[in-house]
Amino acid sequence: MALKAALGGNPKGVYGKRNQMPMTRMGIANVIRETLIKGQQYIEKREKGEVEFDLGMENVSKVLRKEIPLKVHCEQFDMLTIIRIAKEFDIDFTLDHAWGASDFYDDIVESNCKGVIYGPIGVLLLPGECGKIDIHSLIELDKRGVPCAIMTDGPILNPDIIIVQAGEVIRFGGDIERVINMLTINPAKIIGIDNRVGSIEKGKDADLVIFDGTPALDTNATVKYTIIDGQIVYKDR
Repeated sequence: MALKAALGGNPKGVYGKRNQMPMTRMGIANVIRETLIKGQQYIEKREKGEVEFDLGMENVSKVLRKEIPLKVHCEQFDMLTIIRIAKEFDIDFTLDHAWGASDFYDDIVESNCKGVIYGPIGVLLLPGECGKIDIHSLIELDKRGVPCAIMTDGPILNPDIIIVQAGEVIRFGGDIERVINMLTINPAKIIGIDNRVGSIEKGKDADLVIFDGTPALDTNATVKYTIIDGQIVYKDR
């Protein structure tokens, strides 16, 4: 479970057309800060019985208590914005998309973010936020101890393309086992369910995919079996 937030082009595009806050980068950061401040006030007043239950503020409160992370859509220099806000309020967060992360290695590592979920990798090189698809940043961040995962941002890209994207990280020099971790145990750790899934261990859910080759390395590898809770739900004929 996490609370979603977005910086950059998406909120600017939505609210800019309405000529309404938050239509600028400064406005977006201000809305996030104000929301967290309201959450702090809500926690204090709720403990005193001064306010009624508010579902939205309850979720913000979970972020402030570090019960769930703030999952932040951001690219390039917007990553610095959320890093500063997270430090100010001492909250856990993830960087989602994270294009341009190679410019901010030290900032990301020192921020102790819960994870970088990079991608999609196969996107157009467009001006502005989408202008730096630095796939190699996943390799360096992983080396520096940052939990890294890969996203397709479905429905932007079909979820099936996740294996191809992992293959691109390998093509840029990623170690096969480390990259497979970015599809399995790393995302499980990032969302806090690695006690159930993400690796083959006794006591975990028996959710498995069996290939006839090494996925992300062998381009001819195909799925032979999909197993969920120990039951075969797909079998290649």
